[in-house]
Amino acid sequence: MKILFIQKMAGISGSEKYYLNLLPELKQYNIESHFLIVQHPDNALKNKVFIDLLEKDNISVHIIESRWPISIGIIRRISTLIQKESYDIVQTNLIHADVWGACVKKFFIPSLKLISVKHGYDEKYQQKYGFNPRYLRKNLFFLLTKWSAIYVEQVVSISHGLQELLIKGGMVQAEKAIVIPYGFDFDDIKEKTKSGELRYGNPQIIIAGRLVPVKQHHLVLKIMPQLIKKFPDIQLVIVGSGPIENELKQISKDMKIDSHVRWEGFRNNMLDYIRDSDIMVLPSSAEGFGLVILEAWQHKKPVVAFDIPAPNEIIIDNINGCLVEPFNTNLLYKKIVKILSNPQLLDRMGIEGFKTLKKYYSLSSMTNKTISIYNKLVKN
Repeated sequence: MKILFIQKMAGISGSEKYYLNLLPELKQYNIESHFLIVQHPDNALKNKVFIDLLEKDNISVHIIESRWPISIGIIRRISTLIQKESYDIVQTNLIHADVWGACVKKFFIPSLKLISVKHGYDEKYQQKYGFNPRYLRKNLFFLLTKWSAIYVEQVVSISHGLQELLIKGGMVQAEKAIVIPYGFDFDDIKEKTKSGELRYGNPQIIIAGRLVPVKQHHLVLKIMPQLIKKFPDIQLVIVGSGPIENELKQISKDMKIDSHVRWEGFRNNMLDYIRDSDIMVLPSSAEGFGLVILEAWQHKKPVVAFDIPAPNEIIIDNINGCLVEPFNTNLLYKKIVKILSNPQLLDRMGIEGFKTLKKYYSLSSMTNKTISIYNKLVKN
């Protein structure tokens, strides 16, 4: 079986990590994977690490450079590649690739077998309404999502909350929809630093993710003065980069908490930072899945998150982490203090998280469910 995976890329985030884990695993089942990256020329350097990792696993990488995200040139080049390589299935990832794939099928290759993998919805909508379909409007994102779904055989969502939005919102037919949560095996990831090397405070909180509005880093910055009074040696480690970095740094400066906040930027050794921290805080207003939860659990660290999809599908409150009423900073502060003040509770939640990771979110489980879809499509 030969499959082409397509994505518009500008660096490594959750969806890219999904593929870095899935594609090498598919090789073990004699599935030949090719990856097509469509990138703006300015993003070539950001994508180099991803490309190098795929090529290290002998996965063929194709690149289309374009300054325009949607163009007839991109669609024609994708169509030419598909016809040349005779792929059995094409899997599109995120909205741009969904549109390209649908256009190729409608205008060039009607027999094309398409799978769309959904990692989230429009970021602005998610930030405001989460996965509540009640407030959906027929804007461009909505119309493109609905139109492209007409041409796919299967729509895979990474969470039930996301799937519900797509179905109840009228964008995807229920019979086409399936949920396959992320699955990861972090055991083979080698540490790049010595234990304790990234420990900057006692206790230490980590937030991991892009510096974008939906991640709501500012809510944790807001409660840092209280946390500093409770724990004078506390450090907040923020790993990630993004367009609101300067804005967040200014908030930290204005609140006079700079000496307790470390801005680490993008790092490819996230697990090392988690290892040397005490808890992970996920203050997002919306998450397609919440990969950082699994990363935290790999090192038996509890996670504190707001009670929103999809974190509330993964975290069991007071068992393997804490769920907080959205977006109550007072309760967020209390939950963090409760865990950090009780080492036994911290350890217990971390261990339960590790058990949950291994039982429900294994790489083998995700891979087997994915392959079953491929086999079904190829037989039809």
